[in-house]
Amino acid sequence: MSVTVKPLGAHIGGEIVGFDISKPIDQATATELRRALTRYGVVVIRDQEIDDEAQIAFSRCFGPLEVFVKAENRDRLHPEIMEIIDVGDTTKWLSTALLWHTDGSYKQVPSYVTTLRAIEICPEGGDTCFANTAAGYAALSEERKRAIDGLQVVHDLAHSRHLVPNLPPFTPEERAKVPPVVHPLVRRHSETGDKVLYLGCHARARLSAWKRKQGRRCSANCSIGRPSRNSFTSTNGVLAIS
Repeated sequence: MSVTVKPLGAHIGGEIVGFDISKPIDQATATELRRALTRYGVVVIRDQEIDDEAQIAFSRCFGPLEVFVKAENRDRLHPEIMEIIDVGDTTKWLSTALLWHTDGSYKQVPSYVTTLRAIEICPEGGDTCFANTAAGYAALSEERKRAIDGLQVVHDLAHSRHLVPNLPPFTPEERAKVPPVVHPLVRRHSETGDKVLYLGCHARARLSAWKRKQGRRCSANCSIGRPSRNSFTSTNGVLAIS
């Protein structure tokens, strides 16, 4: 299958058109998908009638799959799938997902790609928002870039959970699986080589070698401006995010 992409924004996002995820994907097509994702940061594939098995097969085009640390958020039959639910009295992880974050930044080896499948969305709103942190870094002043290059940031999943009321704390076993890790505030994208801001709710405001207040001010000053953001809604569609 060929991969045709329609740009969706100036800084981030492309829509893959005329593509059927339910069909087998050969290695050449998988390579094209990865190239499209590298170029656009987020790709949207709309109107896909697929099941869990098809989403898993599509996701494996980008590499081995991970299993989320909390068992209660995993699909019972397909533990590779993390459920985000807000239906009736059942809410799973939605409140945390509302915070700006980079998936897997709390791990020593962060996640490479996330795929999202929208099964049901609300009649109004429901957009999933994304930010291009390479564009955010490029928009900083040269003085700010010099100030933050080389700084290290602590990323901690337990920290982001504390930002959301009423979430139960990790068990000792869960905490041991995801201890705090340190990443550079400015890192290079593994495919493009571009410098990016590595930020999000998993990152504590304290930056190594800086006082807490100074670190918080720096995090605020490095926040991503609106021109580098975009949002997408896609019922029965798939989003792949780099």
